[in-house]
Amino acid sequence: MPTSPRILVVDDFEDLAAALADLLRSWGYVVDVASNAAEAVALAQNNLPLVAFIDLELHGEMDGLHVARKISTLPVSPKMYAISGFDIVSQIDRLREAGFADGFLKPVNWDQLKLLLDQIAPVPS
Repeated sequence: MPTSPRILVVDDFEDLAAALADLLRSWGYVVDVASNAAEAVALAQNNLPLVAFIDLELHGEMDGLHVARKISTLPVSPKMYAISGFDIVSQIDRLREAGFADGFLKPVNWDQLKLLLDQIAPVPS
């Protein structure tokens, strides 16, 4: 039986991270949640997620751009998507340079998220 794709959610706002994780689990995904940079890098390295959603405005020693740069250097790295409450479009070059495929503006449009995941990481039936 094929296993469901694993997704990493990185956000220091725990309520938002939990809501996104719950939604992804309801769609059939296996989800890991990190609330800081060190935890995010460790989970990406140890659990090998297929996709990662990373908040750009993480508090602490590294922001989301730095986390993406660290994760993108791993031997196996996920397809990464930025999540931000601020303008993503004006930052697209910086995001891509850091390893992000694209980004979502908060609040995330769940329908767009589902369409993306159905294309890049479909859940086996």
